Amino acid sequence: MIATPPLEARRGFELTLGASHRPQTVRGYLEHLDVYLHWCGDRNPYVRDTVLAYLGDVAVRCSRSTLATYHKALRAFFAWCATEGICANAMQGIKPPRLSPDDAERDAPVYTEADRAALLAVCPPWTWMGLRNRALILSLWHTPLRASELTGLLVTDVDWEGMEITVRSGKGGVRYTVVMPVEMAEAVHRYLRRRPTEIEGLWLSEKGTMMTPRALSLTLKRLARRAGITQSVYPHAFRHRWRIQCVIMGMTDVEIASLMGQRTVRATQGYGRKVLQAQARARYRERLAG
Repeated sequence: MIATPPLEARRGFELTLGASHRPQTVRGYLEHLDVYLHWCGDRNPYVRDTVLAYLGDVAVRCSRSTLATYHKALRAFFAWCATEGICANAMQGIKPPRLSPDDAERDAPVYTEADRAALLAVCPPWTWMGLRNRALILSLWHTPLRASELTGLLVTDVDWEGMEITVRSGKGGVRYTVVMPVEMAEAVHRYLRRRPTEIEGLWLSEKGTMMTPRALSLTLKRLARRAGITQSVYPHAFRHRWRIQCVIMGMTDVEIASLMGQRTVRATQGYGRKVLQAQARARYRERLAG
């Protein structure tokens, strides 16, 4: 085997990932790999004993779903290392943790109309940035778009006549279309009229480039602080809220899955499951009480 420095191996792994994966997927794998390499310190990162010790440490400190995420990243890295002749596959035979539905579902906060109003109130309509932030909040509120899908939209993805937005390549390469309600359409149109620079991307950053998923997350955190919202505010939680609203409206899981860009109903059912279970129990108690 070739004695390749870990940072050099990381760079090669990054290049290989970049040739076949989306940028946010590459970033996620590398972030988890970096945590592992930092943890290793003076240990040999290529041997099985080091990997087992690390995963054991993660298992003590983190949830099973987090452990599964680190396992997936290391499995991909060591499979690449074995292919490149850098080392034997140290992850071979190490099974990922089995996740129950409760383990797999993140306890996403549930945002209320009051939260929405508070967020919109801190978006000044006399600046193009305020108009952009208002349009972003309403886009997250009215659609199930993931952060990468929302920030990756082009101006040409908006169908103003059909009042729809097309996601050209969502998670897993899925192409799907979402409905654009009037409130959201008005906000997006007003923002586009006022933004100072014409670029291909729908969402303009402060630097005049396309907004990134990370910039969206940071923007929401900043707005939440200004609005006095104490719970965490992040893009994916809006996707959970959207699914809950669809269930309340009486839509089927098949319909919801198609609107969320999901290939299977099972993937969709994890969104907001705990909240919906709690609501079902509450309704049952009400009916028992007569």
